[in-house]
Amino acid sequence: MNTLKISLLHAEILHARTRENRALIVSMASNAADNGARIIIAPEMCLSGYIFNNRDSIAPYVETAEGPAAQTFSRLAKEKAVFLAAGFAENDPATGIYYNTAFVWGPDGKELVRYRKINAESRWACPGPASQDNVFDTPWGKCALLICSDTYHSLPARTAALKGARLLLIPANWPPSGKFPENVWRFRALENGVWLAAANRTGNEPEFDCRECRSYVFTPEGKELSSHKSERSSFLDAEIPLSPDGGMDLSSRREEILASRRPWLWHRLYANLAFFRDITGGLGLPAPGPTEIALAPPGKGAHPADALASRAGNLKSGMLVALPLFDWEEAAISRLEALAKEKDVTIITAEEDEDKDRTHIVIRPDGTDLVPLSDDRPSPPLHAGTLAVEPVRMRDLLHPEAAVSAAKRGADLLLAAERELSPDDVFTVGMRTIDQAACLACASDGAALGLIPDGHAPGKLFNVEGGGWLTVTLDSSDTRVKRFQDRVDYQEILKEGGKGPWDD
Repeated sequence: MNTLKISLLHAEILHARTRENRALIVSMASNAADNGARIIIAPEMCLSGYIFNNRDSIAPYVETAEGPAAQTFSRLAKEKAVFLAAGFAENDPATGIYYNTAFVWGPDGKELVRYRKINAESRWACPGPASQDNVFDTPWGKCALLICSDTYHSLPARTAALKGARLLLIPANWPPSGKFPENVWRFRALENGVWLAAANRTGNEPEFDCRECRSYVFTPEGKELSSHKSERSSFLDAEIPLSPDGGMDLSSRREEILASRRPWLWHRLYANLAFFRDITGGLGLPAPGPTEIALAPPGKGAHPADALASRAGNLKSGMLVALPLFDWEEAAISRLEALAKEKDVTIITAEEDEDKDRTHIVIRPDGTDLVPLSDDRPSPPLHAGTLAVEPVRMRDLLHPEAAVSAAKRGADLLLAAERELSPDDVFTVGMRTIDQAACLACASDGAALGLIPDGHAPGKLFNVEGGGWLTVTLDSSDTRVKRFQDRVDYQEILKEGGKGPWDD
């Protein structure tokens, strides 16, 4: 099978030594090209290093997009007939504004992309604009350029995928701490069905030890193709398989993911909640406080009502119980209603008809509601004790637009009742919480609950196998203070959003 060779420059960047760093990148990129690489990626801020405390401290090391580094990299790309991605602290001469910028130069030496980081360093850099032309053509398909923590938030990568990118190029400066970068990058590949290549760095500078950084390449299935760590400059090379037409090979998952998009449900996406310190009053949500959630997967072949009845002694007043998708009969629902009333708990499950239309069954101590999951318009979150709960399908959790929209409608918890869960489903439950709602999935063979991470720390993920029982307390006081990255190209994401009812 034909392949496309790419090379990630895992370079040892020296702090504030731009000439030496530029010479290193040129030498490494030249070697990579001579060894057959056609796409070459250098780390983020590869000229100066990363940590600068203010505008004055980085001022001696900024360059314009036509400066010495850009000219050098442009000549190199042309000389070696490669696509070269590299970045540095950019000075816009028209305004004097500084940006953390990455560029791509093509085999003709022309600048193809100039991408300014959105999650910019607050001490000296201006955030880039929401809408940027960061996708470019290659003989093997479209690629897109993002910078390091811009991949932490889900919508920039999704936007690039919607523009046709098959490969995401990520210049990075991301040590293995907090929300570990390999999990973020794996998830961005998995949820979009694209290749992802993250060129991290090595080296040690004041306040920033990168000697444990790893570079990665992930497949469209979210599998690690290769990774690399070194305390000295080195390479991570990868071979991306090409399809018979010469394009980067993608799995059918990509088409399935994009085909299941429902942008007309997601117009809450563009709501600006920055002026709410706490969204409870503004969105009419239940008074915040703790609610104990019970994960009760019955086990394959077991009846969920029987399994829950056997655990009746574990039920506590005010508890929320999640049960899997099931073919419910009236007698079983009646048993659950009696249990909910006796124990003062709320039970949420779901069923599907022959056309796979899903209805969620919400059984409260005072009655039962049937909540159809509509593809026509979004439903407001359900109120269950102190929680605002939005029922979803597992497939919805592959769409960051769906999660962010639900979070901006006030959802504390996204809840998916399914027949079975895969390891990728459990991983998705844990990672989707970055989008500012806790996530829960319950099936017969297992259940998982992820909590919103605190800053860049890893979010907590709880899971239990079928036949098990696990309770977790979710405090909605913690989920009502939400932080979103709103520098988003809503026009691109909602391009087809007029096809259905949209005023939610």
